[in-house]
Amino acid sequence: MNDVLSLICSPENQEMISPELIRSLGIAPSEIYASTENIVKLAKAAGEADGRGFVLLPFCHTVEAKALGADIKPADDTAGPRPGSCTLKGPEELAPVEIAKSPDAARLLEACRELSSEGLAVVYQLSGPVSILSCMMPLNSFFKSWRKEPEAAKRCLDVIAGMLLDFAHDIRAAGVQYISYSDPAGGRDILGPKYSKLMAEEFTLPFLKRLAEACGEETAVTVCPLTAQALISENLLAVAQAGEKGEIAAACVKRSGLPERRGFRFA
Repeated sequence: MNDVLSLICSPENQEMISPELIRSLGIAPSEIYASTENIVKLAKAAGEADGRGFVLLPFCHTVEAKALGADIKPADDTAGPRPGSCTLKGPEELAPVEIAKSPDAARLLEACRELSSEGLAVVYQLSGPVSILSCMMPLNSFFKSWRKEPEAAKRCLDVIAGMLLDFAHDIRAAGVQYISYSDPAGGRDILGPKYSKLMAEEFTLPFLKRLAEACGEETAVTVCPLTAQALISENLLAVAQAGEKGEIAAACVKRSGLPERRGFRFA
């Protein structure tokens, strides 16, 4: 368990697929989400190349942000999908949408159904609010708003939580066995101790509780070790003792694979 939580995340750990793998399949980098066929083909190839024993979707952290209106530049030979120009001036401008109805998300859900129907274990990586907002506006603008108008920032986080929970229902219905939650742009080293604490208390803990409840026993919730570290440091998450029912697991699905059990409980 300590090995799981000692993970140090670095930029190279964020990459889920290599440009070489994409090219070997005859898929243009800009077309990885263009069809269900491309998604399925790439997910299978990536899983086989890494010997994971499961397939991991999506291949980047921009899908939810794009569904919310972010300007996302398509992948090319030098980098994966990434943010372009800002689309929000402040958090109060964020409007709720149905993520599952966006073209990329809809194709990803169809790919999940197809992969699951073939008997493959499917892991869907759900992005958190800071990573989503970082694709839409400068993060310093968001935290400036949080300082001056905390209620506006909280409303924005509530909107994101609602959209992600609705999307999680769609993901579960598509046959996904694991939902892996991470927020790469929301680490303590980026947010600092004050906002890391606020995020853990006001968003991450209540969101994960609702997510675990929505997923039930059929779909397990796995959190990034850095997210688990942030919650444990604020006494919001604890290791489940022997014989105690755990509610979520912690694992870096890109590096260490799937966890053996739901080894953590909400404190």
